[in-house]
Amino acid sequence: MITPRVTIGHGAVIAAHSVVSKDVEPYTVVGGNPAGVIRRRYAPEEVQQLLDARWWNWPIEALTQHAAAIMGGTPSELAAIAARLRNR
Repeated sequence: MITPRVTIGHGAVIAAHSVVSKDVEPYTVVGGNPAGVIRRRYAPEEVQQLLDARWWNWPIEALTQHAAAIMGGTPSELAAIAARLRNR
């Protein structure tokens, strides 16, 4: 359950049956009642790279072409791809 006015950050993971009553930072795993931080998925600098890359806003052609990097690459790989896409 997510209570009203709670913001869930990009890439966050919420465990099943959790009660989320506070904002969840990007790329953080939370769970429980009340939900608490279980772990962070990436280091802070990697989170910033992912947020700056904004891959979820890429054109469908770029998503298709770079699907492997999105699903299994590193944040620095996505940052490099995003930089190339911006420079086109």
